[in-house]
Amino acid sequence: MKIHPLLSDAQAVLVSHAPVRAPVSWGDFDRAARQTLAAMQLELDGEKAVIKPNVTVGEKYADPDCSIGTHPGFVRGMADYLREHGARASGIYVLEDPRDTDDNEPRHWRGTGYDTLAQQGIVKLRCPTTYTCVKRPVPHPQAHLAL
Repeated sequence: MKIHPLLSDAQAVLVSHAPVRAPVSWGDFDRAARQTLAAMQLELDGEKAVIKPNVTVGEKYADPDCSIGTHPGFVRGMADYLREHGARASGIYVLEDPRDTDDNEPRHWRGTGYDTLAQQGIVKLRCPTTYTCVKRPVPHPQAHLAL
């Protein structure tokens, strides 16, 4: 994997702004994702990629245009960019729990928009469970109460 040298610093933060006009379309989200990854100068060499969006209540509020979370159009733009820049074609995963109920019941993803991306073969959907997650202690955790 290659990335812009400034972003190899663990303290680095990239903030990207993509102006849009109302109504915002899936294409707007796609362009914003591509713009962000292009700024990162992200290049892969046949590696798998895991995208961790925020879709924690996606199944409850099953309308990607009317919910709080990462829009599937943004993730589609990310997946397409990653594929075009060296990611393994069949190795782009979305890892998230679209229900956030802390159980191991299967997730259906219906109405989230991510189900459509999976049906189109753009991403593979994976959901963490108690038997697929590894818990590790953090030796010296820090919390910053103010910036």
